[in-house]
Amino acid sequence: MRLYDFLQLSEEKQKELLPALKVLKPLSNYTRMHWFKKRTHGVKDSITELTFGEVNSVKRLVMRETTEDLLSAFEIVYKCKARDIIRMEVTQFYRCMIFITAEVDKIIKMEQQHWNTEPTDHDIKLQQAGVKELEQFGDLPMIDSLAGGDILRYNDIEKLNYLEVHYILWYRATQANIQNRFQKLMINK
Repeated sequence: MRLYDFLQLSEEKQKELLPALKVLKPLSNYTRMHWFKKRTHGVKDSITELTFGEVNSVKRLVMRETTEDLLSAFEIVYKCKARDIIRMEVTQFYRCMIFITAEVDKIIKMEQQHWNTEPTDHDIKLQQAGVKELEQFGDLPMIDSLAGGDILRYNDIEKLNYLEVHYILWYRATQANIQNRFQKLMINK
């Protein structure tokens, strides 16, 4: 059954089929014929093979959880168009979506584990000053920091491989943690 046909089913019928679709094995890529040529869509192993900008877009889109946003995330990861998605077998589509959501979960956990800095005495003052207001800008402060404040370099940062940027940010977080611990040692001396 094609995805288009599945979406034409009644909501009750879709809900009956969903439990079976949710237990399918994730699919990182698929091959399809296009004008007598095989074309592979997707990634080899992980969405970390994509650019930093693409991974951040996929994360944002998946977290919104709307149908349109999930389809947009699918288009980014599998480099295909909406018309191709709607023609897919529903099992193949769900396997791909399971892969995308699992990958986004892995990336979020990895970022939380690697990019967290240890709290300092200044963090309380920053909270009082309203540092939470920066959250409305999403990844912009991180990209701005990596670009050294040069707005003309933002696109260059987003075009870098995700893992390259991830390692730089992990390095900076580790460096900040070491500096904070060193400052505490010097104060307590």
